[in-house]
Amino acid sequence: MMNNQERVIDNVKNIIKLGWVESKGNGYGAAGYTFEKLLKIPTNNFEIPDYCGIEIKTKISKKFMNISLIGATPDSYLFVIKDILGKYGYYSKKDNDTMVFYSSFTTLNRTFLKPNRYGQLYVDYLNKKVILKVTNYYGKMVDDSIFWSFDLLKEKLCRKNSYLLIIYGDRKYYHSKVYFRYNSFDLFELKGFNDFLIAIEIGKVIINFNVLMYRNNNDKIYDHGTTFNLNCEDLTFVFKKIS
Repeated sequence: MMNNQERVIDNVKNIIKLGWVESKGNGYGAAGYTFEKLLKIPTNNFEIPDYCGIEIKTKISKKFMNISLIGATPDSYLFVIKDILGKYGYYSKKDNDTMVFYSSFTTLNRTFLKPNRYGQLYVDYLNKKVILKVTNYYGKMVDDSIFWSFDLLKEKLCRKNSYLLIIYGDRKYYHSKVYFRYNSFDLFELKGFNDFLIAIEIGKVIINFNVLMYRNNNDKIYDHGTTFNLNCEDLTFVFKKIS
């Protein structure tokens, strides 16, 4: 009798044998959506593994090799996203009525923030949190109140990414339709939470904010996610390959 991993691998191999298949969706996530439909996975937005305890990611373009491991809003205090928009947000170039905060942070470099501020990640092992440290031009601390607790990050990472399946494929256009071909896969197992923290500490993990607020709609905030991302080439810092 097959276990979950063997069942998933067997199903993936059968999908690979199909060759080119017509896309079941549109946009950036169409390759993943199509693959999930072929696996007969019901669509959901829950923070749980996609299939039989395994999180699935599809990589079609070699240009974009970062994958999102978890989504996690800072748990430092209430209304932190609204506060970040107020302090460091800026008006969209496309719409002067829209305030946005699209920024990426690592431990290696300082990211410019308005007004003349800079953000950089710091792993605080003593107080068990990952901090977005904001400094002035000269490096003097201005704000260290924005952070993610270790407890939050560990719960999210271990719940969703104990096992990670990466599917590699190609895309083509034929008669105004999009087709995907899934060629190969790698199956990984999470090493441990400490390895994830080390990957953040050495700059392998990038945190992306994607937030906007419509000023002409009662200042309604749309938080499209604060994600912890890792390049496919750096997966072995956090995971071990098992298949």
